[in-house]
Amino acid sequence: IDFSWGAGSPHPSIQADSFVARFTKEASIPSGQYKVEFSSDNGLRMQVDETVIFDRWNEAAPSGVAYFTTDPAVPVTSIMIDYNESDGPARVSVTITKL
Repeated sequence: IDFSWGAGSPHPSIQADSFVARFTKEASIPSGQYKVEFSSDNGLRMQVDETVIFDRWNEAAPSGVAYFTTDPAVPVTSIMIDYNESDGPARVSVTITKL
């Protein structure tokens, strides 16, 4: 995920400030350990299956690194990322890399 809407929003029908975006993906990914690098201008949260990987929902400009491991017994992994835009420029970036 790598979006920079500037002073705008994802869609003209959505106001430029005070919106929430959710990104979801269900996929069969190889088992192993993964590194997540994230940054945004407002709150950000990520969940893999039922586990919260990071929760920086109430922080201004959160960024950091987190890790998760997929279970080889679970064939499909569910990833959910929530972004909270409160004001100013809207930007969110999440990169997932297999280690």
